[in-house]
Amino acid sequence: MWSYLRKESEAAVAHFRALSSAKSPTDALALQAQEMSRTLNAALSLGQDLAGLTTGAKKKQ
Repeated sequence: MWSYLRKESEAAVAHFRALSSAKSPTDALALQAQEMSRTLNAALSLGQDLAGLTTGAKKKQ
């Protein structure tokens, strides 16, 4: 969980830096769409990891 938070914080900073250097609104929208896709994938991956931990704990009982 801490690793996820650290990586997402770093990614957010990188995203804001990229947005600040966008040359046009179109570039900014493309960057935003890419970031939304990346964050969705990261959240789904975290959910799967957490579900695996929960499922693993239930199987041990």
